[in-house]
Amino acid sequence: MEVEVIKRKGIDSLVRGYSPGKVEEEKKTSVVLNHDSKQLLAKYEQMLQHKEDTYSYDEDDILGITEILTPFQINAFLQLTLFHKTRRWYGVTVGTFINKLIRNSYTKGHNDFYLNVTAPFNSLGLEWKGHESRLSILVLGDINDHCGDRGRDLDIKIDGNARHWLGYGSINSSFQVQGKVGSYCAFLAHGSTFTFYSDVLQRCGERSKLCTFKATKESSLHSLLDIFPSQIEGRASGNRVIFIHADCREEMIKDYGS
Repeated sequence: MEVEVIKRKGIDSLVRGYSPGKVEEEKKTSVVLNHDSKQLLAKYEQMLQHKEDTYSYDEDDILGITEILTPFQINAFLQLTLFHKTRRWYGVTVGTFINKLIRNSYTKGHNDFYLNVTAPFNSLGLEWKGHESRLSILVLGDINDHCGDRGRDLDIKIDGNARHWLGYGSINSSFQVQGKVGSYCAFLAHGSTFTFYSDVLQRCGERSKLCTFKATKESSLHSLLDIFPSQIEGRASGNRVIFIHADCREEMIKDYGS
C-alpha cells in the first residue's frame, strides 16, 4: 500500500512544472497532415529508407532537418511516424529525428517538451546540452536504450519504463523514472540525480561520481548498495544513496563522500 502511495506522488512530481491548461488547449487543435508536415514526414521516411538500405545514416539527412517546431508540434509529429513503427529501424531512426527537432526547438527558446510514446525508441536526449534554462522533457510511456546518454543539464521525467544505459555519462542532470529501469543506469555519470519509483536492475551507478540516487523500494535500495562504487580509482566516489519513505521523507542511507 505504501508503494502505491509513493507511486501516486511520483506521478504527481513527474507532471509538475508542465502546464495542463496549455496541453488541453493544444489538444483541441486538429492535427492535420498539412504541406509542412508532409514534407517533414518525407524527410523522416528518406532517413528510414537510407538506414534500411545501407545500415548507416546519410549526414545530409540529419543536417537537412532545419524546421523549428513547438513542443506540441513535435509530439504531434511523433504520432505521425507511428505508421512505420513495425519497420526494423524505426526505434533507431525516429530517436535521431526527434532529437534533432527538439534541439532545433530548444535553441529557439522552447522548453518543457513532452512526448506520448506508444512505440518505444532509442537514444532520446543523446548528447543534449542544456544551458541556464535546463532542457526539460516529460515522456509519457516507455523509452528504450541510451536515454539521456552523455547529456548535460537535462531534466528527464519518464512515466513508464526505461531500458538500459539510462543517463550514461550524463553530467549535472536529473532523471525520474516511474517504472522499471534496466542495466547500466548512470554508468560514468557525474553530478547527476536519479530517482527510482520502481525496480532497478543490476549494475546501476558503476563508475559514477558525485551522483545522488533515490529509491522508494527497499529492493531497489539493496540493488544500489550491492553494486555501488565506494571508490573510483582509489578516491571516494562522492555518491549518495537516499531512501524515500511513504510520507516522502528522505533518509540518507549511505554517503560515499564522507
